[in-house]
Amino acid sequence: ASVTIGNRTLAYYVPMKLANVDLIGSERVNNYAFVNCEALTNITLNTDLKRIGHKAFHNCKGLKQIEIPDSVVT
Repeated sequence: ASVTIGNRTLAYYVPMKLANVDLIGSERVNNYAFVNCEALTNITLNTDLKRIGHKAFHNCKGLKQIEIPDSVVT
């Protein structure tokens, strides 16, 4: 998975049992960032977020609701 902060893209391993995520300071959630994280139940998106990639939260069966900030354009 990866997120973009400023002009830097940071890659990281996402454990499949991850339940909560706070994306503070991120400008973009990249394609497939949290794909198949079935245990993910809560995610907080910051107001600086501009982009959410294709299928970023695909198959996150535990995630029932997500609030997308007005700053997101794609």
